[in-house]
Amino acid sequence: MANGQNPIVIDNVTLVPIRTVSLIPNLKVDWDNKSKTVMVTDSDTKNKLNLTVGSNSAYVNDKKVSVGVNPTVKEGAVYVPFRFIGEALNAKVLWHPDSKTVVTYKPSQTPNAMPAIN
Repeated sequence: MANGQNPIVIDNVTLVPIRTVSLIPNLKVDWDNKSKTVMVTDSDTKNKLNLTVGSNSAYVNDKKVSVGVNPTVKEGAVYVPFRFIGEALNAKVLWHPDSKTVVTYKPSQTPNAMPAIN
């Protein structure tokens, strides 16, 4: 994990530090400190995602959707629901319970093309 920050689980949803998301190839992550909003852009598909800390709503390509579990701050790091981000950006997200790892990939890639997050 990025900087030793581990995922957290809230209501059976895995949240990862936004810094971890920024390590995924072709994703640009920006932070607006004033509004506490994370902006993620996929440079391949041009899909855009905006999530605000504490809000159950997000915007995917300017369309308002429900996040399920609010992005949160823990020990100074912003955590976001990983599956929501992956699926909102049209990626596949696989959970491997035995190894407790998450693998994400775009349909044009193989599941092993992206690094596992555990």
